[in-house]
Order: sequence, then C-alpha cells, then structure tokens
Amino acid sequence: FEPQLFVSEEKDEEKKALSMFYRIRELLVKEGCRLSEFPIKEIGDEPEWKDYLGVAICDHKAWKEVSAKMQVSTQTTVEWVGMRLRGDDRKMYDSRSLIATLLHEFAHCITPAEMERGGLNDKGKKTRKWASIDHSEEFYVNFVDILMMAEKLNIFILPGDPKTKYSKKNIRKYDKVDSQMTDMVGNPTEELEDFDQIAIPDQTMPDLPLKVTLHKNGIRKLVILQDRSLITLTKNATNKFGKVKAIETSNGEAITEDHLATLAQN
Repeated sequence: FEPQLFVSEEKDEEKKALSMFYRIRELLVKEGCRLSEFPIKEIGDEPEWKDYLGVAICDHKAWKEVSAKMQVSTQTTVEWVGMRLRGDDRKMYDSRSLIATLLHEFAHCITPAEMERGGLNDKGKKTRKWASIDHSEEFYVNFVDILMMAEKLNIFILPGDPKTKYSKKNIRKYDKVDSQMTDMVGNPTEELEDFDQIAIPDQTMPDLPLKVTLHKNGIRKLVILQDRSLITLTKNATNKFGKVKAIETSNGEAITEDHLATLAQN
C-alpha cells in the first residue's frame, strides 16, 4: 500500500466526476435550462455538510412580501454547488446516483427562495418566525423540467411509467427516497461519463412556451403561455384568480408585450 498512489487515484476520480458535472450543466443550458456559471466542487467531512449528498449554496436577496405569511426572493445568486462523491468507505458513489443528486441541486439553483411565517422549522415544529421552504411547489416544477431535459439528452432517465413518472406525487416520492440513499453503491470508475458523444446544437432553440408564476394575495399559480401575448397572459391570470386589474413584475413594473418577448423560458 502506497499512500501517495491512493491519493493520486482519488484525485483522478474526483477530477473525472467534476468534469462530468460541468459537461451536464453545459448540455442542459444549451437545451434551455437557466443555470448560471458557478463552481461545482466536492464536499467532504465538514460538519455542516456531513448529512448531505449535495448542496446548493445561494445568496437570496430582495425579498418581497406577497402576503402576511409569505415572502419570496426576487434576486438569487448561486455561489457554488457541492457534491459528496464518496461514502464512509471512501468508495465513489455510482454515476447514476451522483447525477440524480446533481439534477436536484440544479433545480434549487433556478428556484426562487420562499419563506413562510407560521410554518415548520428545521426540526419539523411549528414556529411563528419566518421559516424557509426548502422544496416549494415551484421547486418541483423546475425539477421536472430538468429531469425531462436530462432524459431527452440521454443523461439521466427517471425510472417508472412514462405516463405517470413525472407527476407531482411520484416526483416527491422519488426525491424523498433518493435523498436518503446514503448507502449508494456501484463501480463509478467504469461508469463515469463525459457525455462528449452528445452534440450541442449550434443554433439557438426555437421559441418555447413561457412558464410564469403568478402571485396574488399570497397564492401562487403556475401558468404556461403557448404564445407570449398580453392577452393570453391576462386570460390565464383571470382563469386562475378571477377578475384581475393589472399584472406587474415583482419590482412593480407593468408587464408589456416587449417585456414578455425578452423573458427567459421559466
């Protein structure tokens, strides 16, 4: 046994895994995902991360109170994403489990943070203070989007019936089970991929339906606009909330046709 050789082999595996993560992000961005540039690194034995398979460290600012019991961040900067690559036995987790965790963290990166008053704290107890909602409805919508992109690119295929596997109930169940897989096994040295065989399109993607989260009196509704027109947006808002006098951005600006045309897909 030579310690230097062991450390060198671990570093090679780490480098290959991180290279795979960056390549996956690149492919998802080309597919239309709103991921920004941020470091992706390994998390180790640090006390604050010992119970996590993955973390997304984000700086949430410009909180807006959408009701007496709900606040939403309107500005988010992703500082870095951390991934646990090895179990307690120092063996690498298999690539499928690593990718599932990575996609989960990517969903956090594109989801606005939410806090509610009178919700549950980290210990599952009710509190009168503001408490963070780690996995909001919008998080699961974004997670499904990323999973579907990953399947289209043959990066990761969620198991299950194609007709029902992306339902809210199934995604929540799968995510809960996957997040508890601290005994993941496999032979990642042979399974880690670089996905270089997947071509990146040269041209931009065609216009896609616009996904918008509408807020009114603390109630949040997701609508999907097949065309980016103010008429269609107003019609959707009316169907969700009844009579609507005006539709504004989170900064209080009136929505216009030009504004809709420049919005990202989500």
